[in-house]
Order: sequence, then C-alpha cells, then structure tokens
Amino acid sequence: MRKLIWLFLVVSLTLALARPVQAQTYYVVQRGDTLYRISLRFGVSVSAIAAANGLANPSLIYVGQRLLIPETGSPPPTPAATSQYVVQRGDTLYRIARRFNTTVAGIMAANNLKSSLIYAGQILRIPGAGGNPAPSATPPATQPGPTPTVTPAATPCGYSWFFSNPPTGACPATAAVVSQAAAERFEHGLLLWVKQTDTYYALNDTAPGSAARLNIIVGPLTIKPGGSLDNRVGGAPAGRFEPVSGFGLLWRGEAQQYQAGLRTALGWATEAEHSIETKVQCAAYPGTSYAGSTCYLLGPSGETVRIYHVQYFGDYWERWPTP
Repeated sequence: MRKLIWLFLVVSLTLALARPVQAQTYYVVQRGDTLYRISLRFGVSVSAIAAANGLANPSLIYVGQRLLIPETGSPPPTPAATSQYVVQRGDTLYRIARRFNTTVAGIMAANNLKSSLIYAGQILRIPGAGGNPAPSATPPATQPGPTPTVTPAATPCGYSWFFSNPPTGACPATAAVVSQAAAERFEHGLLLWVKQTDTYYALNDTAPGSAARLNIIVGPLTIKPGGSLDNRVGGAPAGRFEPVSGFGLLWRGEAQQYQAGLRTALGWATEAEHSIETKVQCAAYPGTSYAGSTCYLLGPSGETVRIYHVQYFGDYWERWPTP
C-alpha cells in the first residue's frame, strides 16, 4: 500500500512539472502613455488591464511602470523564443540582436515581423537567448553589419490605416479598434464615449486648421456624493439640449473624474446624444520617443480626428488631415 502511495505522488509530481507554462506579456509604461492608449495597442479594455495589475485608479500610471497585459490581448506565443525584451527608445533590431548574441533575421522570424520596423514599448521574443545579454563591446565575428535605417514611407506597414491621407513617416501600431460609441455635439465642441475602452473624449471646439485642448476621461465614472444620473440643471435655451447619462455627469461636474470648466467650455448641447460606430488607431514611430502617443479617431460625421499628447501641456486634438 505504501508503495502505491509513493507511486501516485511521483506520477502527480511528474505531470505537474510537465504541464506547459504560459508566458505572460508585460509592457513598460513610456512617457506620454495612458492606460487607454495601452489598451488600444494590445486590444484589451482599460478595466481588464487595471484589474490584472490591481490599479485602483486607472488614470494613475507612471513612466517605467511594468504592467501585466491580460491573456486576451497577448500576442500568440512563438515556440522558438526563450526570452522577452521590451524595446526602448532608440533601439534597432541590429542593436538588440548584437546585445543578445543573435541575428536580426532570427528575431524577425520569432516575432513574425515583415520588416525591421519596431517601436518603443514593443515586446520582442529573443530566439536562442539565455536571458543574459552579450557584452556590447564584443559582437560575434559572423554578425552582419548595421542594418540600414528603414523609414515607414519606403516599407509597407504591417497594418493599414482606417482612413485616407495617412501621416507621413508613421505606421499603425495595431489594427484599428472598432467599437460602439455615443456622441453629442455642443455649442463649442463634442463629447464622445468609446464603449470598448470605456473612455470619454471632450473635444473643445477650435477654428479649422488649429489644435485645441482635449480632455480624456477613463471610466468607469464614479459619482460624487449628491450626484445622480437623474439630476438636471434645467433652463436650456430653445433649440438646445442638456446632456444626460455619463455625458451629463461630466458636464454637471458630478463625476469624480470631472474636468474643471468642462460645462463652461462646451456650452449647451446642440443635439441629443446618439449612438455611432467609431474606430481608433494609434501610430508607431520606430526609433523615436513618439511611439503610440498619437492616435486617430473616427468622428460622428465620418471625419478623422488626430489626438496627441504634448509633454507638460496635456492632450490636444485637430481635424485630420490638417489644411
């Protein structure tokens, strides 16, 4: 009987050790990143990333923070890869290959790359690497010379832009995210909510051809004490509307994520809130500090809106293409 028990324990331990371990995908937060931009890049929701990392406030992340990306947004595993590397600003495939004592062709094959274009924050699988980078001062004798700089204009992008007149020198970081949305125009701007990422965009109006401030509010909204979806300000002029639902909470300042001055900046709504389908797609600028910091949004009238972050100043938007 004792022998049978020991045999059972040995078999159970063997099966447990033989069970495949699924690699997890991590992303290192870059300057200008927000959780909604990261969610767009990996095709998962803001709430899923927040839950996977125990973030109480999805709006608070910091440069250098290591985020676990839930499995639903992880790229498919490549059996040939034995370690992962997060692309840093200024990296090229040649430099990464030399650092890990491997080849450019090997990294491209392990990650299904169609070109040598990479971007900051991208997670690469390194084939045949033992996890310790090789000294940069002693590259292997058989290592090919530096790879010539490849510009997006000369190399086809891995994904297609959802709009015409794409930006020069940039490729999409991912395929466009298609989502149900809600929109409402105001006297001085537009409110837009994207369902898939639970993100609100408050676009302050501006003269054609110029940029204007953009407020980005990541949901779910938290109602302040005394606030309610049923509250109303009242007194809308003829032909004007008071926003309701989440738009109303933000407009009245009854959400914890309230952006000061939003009601004054937008004015009254000129139409009722309505449902639309939108698309969101972010740009990747390989080898620069602008990877993923610029995104493009499909507006309620079919127009394309460019949204981007300016360090120390905040978020801005403009109609695309610019005149």
